[in-house]
Amino acid sequence: MVLAPALVVETEETDMDPNANIEEQLRITAELQTLANSPGPLTPEQADHVAQRVFRLAELIEALDFWLTGGGFLPERWRQPNVPLHNAVTDLQNQILSAGAAVGEVQRLVGELR
Repeated sequence: MVLAPALVVETEETDMDPNANIEEQLRITAELQTLANSPGPLTPEQADHVAQRVFRLAELIEALDFWLTGGGFLPERWRQPNVPLHNAVTDLQNQILSAGAAVGEVQRLVGELR
């Protein structure tokens, strides 16, 4: 079976919902993992289904990437304080603030030495 590539273009007429997108990605991923862990080889029908789900997953990833790189907001689950990405960004912001304060202190000390 040959699957044609999808052209994913978001326009003013279509609404991107990154929350629905990521939820569908996670559902498909769970479905594919279940099939991958099933005993024995896949039937031709299952293999066709896997190909369709992988193709859909690729479409969703493309759409979410297009959304995010175009300035769209993160899915809600990625904006939660307990999410490592949120924690990493917060840590980075704190490090930048600390570095800025350290640079300010060094500049002050250099000024005193002159």
